[in-house]
Amino acid sequence: MKLLDFPFQLLAAGLAIRRSNAVAVSCPASNNTIYTSANNNRFIVECGFDRPANDVAGAFTDNYEACLEYCTLNMGCLTVAFTGNACYMRNIINPPRYDNTIWGGRLISTISCPASNNTIYVTRNGARYVIECGFNRSWGDISSLRTDSYESCLEVCTQTPGCLDVSFTTDTCWLKNVLNPPLYHPNVWGGRLLPGTISCPTSNNTMYTTTSGNRYVVECGIDRLGNEFHSFYAKNYDACVEGCSRIVGCFYATFVDNTCHISNIAKSPVYNNTIWGGRLVTGTPLPPGVSTLDCMVDPPSRALPYLSQVSGVAPWNCAVGCRKLGYRYAGIEYGSECWCGSTRPVVSTVYTDCNMPCSDNLPCGGANRLSVTMDNNVPEGTIRQSYKSWTVLSCYSDVTTARTLATSLITPAGPKNMTNADCLNICSNQDFTYCGTEHGGECYGSNTQPAQVRALAGDPIQQGCYYPCTGKVSELCGGSDRIIVYEVNTAARV
Repeated sequence: MKLLDFPFQLLAAGLAIRRSNAVAVSCPASNNTIYTSANNNRFIVECGFDRPANDVAGAFTDNYEACLEYCTLNMGCLTVAFTGNACYMRNIINPPRYDNTIWGGRLISTISCPASNNTIYVTRNGARYVIECGFNRSWGDISSLRTDSYESCLEVCTQTPGCLDVSFTTDTCWLKNVLNPPLYHPNVWGGRLLPGTISCPTSNNTMYTTTSGNRYVVECGIDRLGNEFHSFYAKNYDACVEGCSRIVGCFYATFVDNTCHISNIAKSPVYNNTIWGGRLVTGTPLPPGVSTLDCMVDPPSRALPYLSQVSGVAPWNCAVGCRKLGYRYAGIEYGSECWCGSTRPVVSTVYTDCNMPCSDNLPCGGANRLSVTMDNNVPEGTIRQSYKSWTVLSCYSDVTTARTLATSLITPAGPKNMTNADCLNICSNQDFTYCGTEHGGECYGSNTQPAQVRALAGDPIQQGCYYPCTGKVSELCGGSDRIIVYEVNTAARV
């Protein structure tokens, strides 16, 4: 920056300011805090970051706060850079560039409903949201938390993997990973992530399609650069990938600090959380209604218990194969195995654990790690609560050497096509008081009450009773060393 690029004003005693903040700003302690000016404009303090270019005014000020106050008096000032006693003011919020000599400040637009309805809010990392005043998109909740403003709610969403939408009420922020139809709710401020907006880690493992039709998988925090043959300035990630797609031989791009590095080969991943990578792929898009989830842990008992036989495993055909079998969830492991299940795997892990490529050159799981997709066209698996005179008790642990229910039973269609109803009917025919299903296709009965010490408290699915029934995958029939136990009402036995 040059002080003579535009006229600077020397403020004799600095700008006279009325502090509305109890504590003076200092870097790095005040980074990402909010500064409220004397005329109630709000700025995010950005320690060590500059947003260069588009300078519209400058001044010498006694301190950082005076620089921000001066910005509020200059029409169009949206960001500042304070260094020494020089205050630079800009009228465009450009992407941030690291510079530890700068104390930056970014004006936060004041959002109010209904005035801001259908306007665009841009987060600190460039994600764009449509403000939806008075609308809520039900279900699909990832989590909820308390935030001090609607803007903070959107900032949290853009840092949360899979977050596509928010609902904000007073001081509660609901994060959602599904864009369901909007429903009118006067007390809700909604916010919908615009398609095509690339932000990390939210966009990790999603596809970016360039204007020329090339498709790139977004890899947040991963660097595969090898044989770099060119680099250029890019205002954002999109521009970096678009540039790569226009250069013959470019198969991989990394975006960092507004610089795009391109390579003719994508090497093994190196983890670097400052980098946004883009890897050229030629894969088939996921079918309608299917969305990507987290990288999930696959325990010895199998998070998704059924292996689907598909050739040339890729996310799209694994999802299709599981859909044909009636399963809501599909996951690829070791880059070549397609697994299906009716309930969402329990344990998530860092996305970098899923780093083995499959036939589409996409991230497809890893060692005991699943890259999981969810099919919104297929219902979630549930535990049958009752059948005729039978009522569910709980999920129990089981061992082969000392069964929770002693007698093994064979249903008419056999273990490969069993339902809860089939098992309970057999138990009724043999006058058992207790009956249970296990491992998706096993049936057991007993007249002895199962040991209470084996009853697993809490959600049966979370406790391992999540295997789909082999004859009806929308119902669950126990799990690995887990049995769903039912008790008959002897007075009402059918």
